[in-house]
Amino acid sequence: MLAIFLGMVLNLGNTVADYSFNLSVPHGPIPVQLGSSATLPCQLNPRHNAVAFRVEWNRLDKDSTVVLLRENRQIQGASVAPEYRDRASLIGDLEKGNVSLKLENITLADRGEYVCFVKHTTWYERASVSLSMKVVGSVPVLSYTEVGKDEMNVTCVSDGWSSQPTLTWKYKQGREIDNNPVYEYSIDADGLVSVDSWLLVSPSKSEWISCSVYLSDQEMRESRVMPQITRTQTDAVTLASSSGEWRAAFITILVLVLLEFSILFLLHRKGYINIGKQTKKGSHDERPECIGEEITPLQYPTEQKVQTEQKVQTAEKAVTDNSTMTDAQIIKIPELDMVKGSAVKLTLDATIAPTFLTITKNGKLVTCSDPKKQAPQGDHHPHVLCNERLSSHQHYWEITGYSGVMGIASQHLYNKQFWNSS
Repeated sequence: MLAIFLGMVLNLGNTVADYSFNLSVPHGPIPVQLGSSATLPCQLNPRHNAVAFRVEWNRLDKDSTVVLLRENRQIQGASVAPEYRDRASLIGDLEKGNVSLKLENITLADRGEYVCFVKHTTWYERASVSLSMKVVGSVPVLSYTEVGKDEMNVTCVSDGWSSQPTLTWKYKQGREIDNNPVYEYSIDADGLVSVDSWLLVSPSKSEWISCSVYLSDQEMRESRVMPQITRTQTDAVTLASSSGEWRAAFITILVLVLLEFSILFLLHRKGYINIGKQTKKGSHDERPECIGEEITPLQYPTEQKVQTEQKVQTAEKAVTDNSTMTDAQIIKIPELDMVKGSAVKLTLDATIAPTFLTITKNGKLVTCSDPKKQAPQGDHHPHVLCNERLSSHQHYWEITGYSGVMGIASQHLYNKQFWNSS
């Protein structure tokens, strides 16, 4: 009996020794990307045939949630948690002891620690594998409030980071702000980290400041803000200095405009340009100035210009005062080419012409439909005036095919069809 009992013990010891094993898994977390697939390695050592073994993967950090269960040589789908169905599978060669797990469509919830559990009869082993995922958080949101005359409280908030990020404040020049900023971290329901930081800063030290949040140099989010102090009466000196440039620019522009108007007025007085008003055609109470469409200033010496103006004024006076002027009288102006620079376009006014005079539509031609027509009195003569009114400066125009008296009328002849030569 003793010999038989010892034999049974030896056989049992050999059976246990034949199927004892360890599990080999990676040291440290396995990095994965959101939405990708991941493999969690687990290998029997020595490499026993695990086809008949019980293989189970579960979550250590989520109440041992079953991710995959293989027992009695088949997958037990009913025991698997709903969130892992159709996403978890064994991809290793079971005959060589490879019981690695593959997860598809990785989500944020898949981050964490997994347990590989393998059992055969009375022998079992377990090992844990960690799955990590780097999630870059949101762009920092900056805000500020005024807390003093030259001091602002600036706040920076960023959330959705996979692990605790680093937050840095900097001036525009790139120098880090060391004004004892305050940091607060929190974790949401998905395990993502949020950071909230604030500090006091003087806007006068930099045009803008930045807040950078990052896990590494390749995974950084940054925002900038330009804090502005609200201007009050106590800031009058600062405001005056900042607006000094605008005041100087306004004064400069005003001086230039006044100078330009002065030059235009001087040229107008000298007769180089005409400035006048225009009213509706046909209005006789307020007739428009006679302004040529194109007036080229005369370019000649002042002395010669004065002589020319005197000759023109003498000729105009002769035409106005001398009612006995004949057709043979011709005014000769040596500087005629220069005088033509003051040419104007005149049109005849048909509204005040006598009925026996006919004026064309363009106002350029007048004809007498009844040559025998007499004036009401012997010393009165029919006349036609132009629509335009001449100013007191130099003007030039030409008349062709004319027989009669041509001159310049004064204001009192408007609305009259005859003039008295006596």
